[in-house]
Amino acid sequence: MNEKLARLRKIVEEPSKREITMVYLDEESALQCVALPIDGDEPTTDEWIMLREEAEMESYRVFEVLSINNNIIVVPDGAIFSGVVPDDGTLLEALRLADGNREYYLSARR
Repeated sequence: MNEKLARLRKIVEEPSKREITMVYLDEESALQCVALPIDGDEPTTDEWIMLREEAEMESYRVFEVLSINNNIIVVPDGAIFSGVVPDDGTLLEALRLADGNREYYLSARR
């Protein structure tokens, strides 16, 4: 988990200005990242949908850890960080939430 946390920290500390990013766990719990260039200053709903579709094309199943739009970081539990990087505890909790969703999905399939 420490390796994933370090990689996640690096991703959130260096957000791109002209793209949106989704960080997620795949079905094997590997940390993955996809990015999509955006046309304007703010992404459209269609661009967010295309980002999710891009992740789903790369991985069979996607368990979102967080999304980044410029300097805004959104965690699926509803936490939003604007202009600040979340602390390690928050990032670790986001990883645990995604991994818990992955475990639940896998147990339901059995």
